[in-house]
Amino acid sequence: MMEQNKKELLMEQANKIEDVLNVLRTQFGEDYEDEVNYLKIVKKGLEEASVK
Repeated sequence: MMEQNKKELLMEQANKIEDVLNVLRTQFGEDYEDEVNYLKIVKKGLEEASVK
């Protein structure tokens, strides 16, 4: 049961990340990549988490 809860929580978090990416794309188009690259920050965090 606990394993299923973890999977559901991770899926929920992945969906939230998708929502954030969609907002960035919609609100800023390609321009947001010219400033601080938030996607690189998120990518780095995801890569570090996936190694563990």
